[in-house]
Amino acid sequence: MQSRTSKLTDQLKAKGTESNVLSGVRVYINGFLAGTTDMEMKRTVQLAGGRILNTPSGASHILTSQGLNLSKVHKHFHGKPRSTVHVVKPEWVSDSIQAGKKLSEWDYQILKDSTRQDVSAMLGQASTH
Repeated sequence: MQSRTSKLTDQLKAKGTESNVLSGVRVYINGFLAGTTDMEMKRTVQLAGGRILNTPSGASHILTSQGLNLSKVHKHFHGKPRSTVHVVKPEWVSDSIQAGKKLSEWDYQILKDSTRQDVSAMLGQASTH
């Protein structure tokens, strides 16, 4: 993954122009990214037109290779079963750049919609006791 991300970054730089594949995408990197570094991923996202955030607030995408802990799930999804925040693997970024368009997040999600709704419902019930 790291060599793939590095190649994509080099290709974007070689073109001499920034790509707009990730235009409008606001990314927060949460912890471990398998096969790449957060610095490399930040550079790749920015070269592809995306924006890196230092906090998850306002993020459209959270990149991680591992699940979020329960407190982060609660913070991001409690009371928001229709949230537009996508928790995805870093491969979503590199595959989207390679495809030349934003790919569907579904195949790259850490939390699927049904799981997210189940967790939100469970947390909502837990907070009412």
